[in-house]
Amino acid sequence: MISDTSSSIFLYCQANSTSGNTTEILRCISDRIEDDSTAKARDLTDFLLVIAGAMIFFMQSGFAMLCAGSVRLKNVQNTMLKNLLDACGAALAFYLVGYAFAFGGQEDSTMTTFIGYKGFSSTGLSASFWFFEYTFSATSVTIVAGTLAERCQMIAYLCYSIALAGFVYPVVRIMNLCLSDSTCI
Repeated sequence: MISDTSSSIFLYCQANSTSGNTTEILRCISDRIEDDSTAKARDLTDFLLVIAGAMIFFMQSGFAMLCAGSVRLKNVQNTMLKNLLDACGAALAFYLVGYAFAFGGQEDSTMTTFIGYKGFSSTGLSASFWFFEYTFSATSVTIVAGTLAERCQMIAYLCYSIALAGFVYPVVRIMNLCLSDSTCI
């Protein structure tokens, strides 16, 4: 039995056929089905990136609780606020410059620069891929946050988290890509 989608594709191709030639109609059907399957694969990829990113982002709460459990009672609220603000600062830094440093200019066959050089303010990106990569950046900031609990002021901590998410993590990420692909000079 032919599904509604298949019959609508056939009717579309039959109506738009210039000669009514069977080969032309079959080529049209093949192209439409390929386009449809490509769109479904892209949607599935986006869905999986968001789900995986959400699971990684839940690690933020675990690290926040770990930090809160390792400080004195009077500093628990301060530690929790720092963990919340480092996720916000990491989002801002990774959006403005981090994504471009990590992935800007990678459509070239070989990377010849130290870091990415285009795509600042995350222009022309896949939102699901950005979110997935941001969660790694934010988690790297939060992991190191435990070492600074009760040891620094809020403004110094925020500067550290922005610098780590905006520059340090992206540089490590692009170097990791270069080593795995062997395309960097």
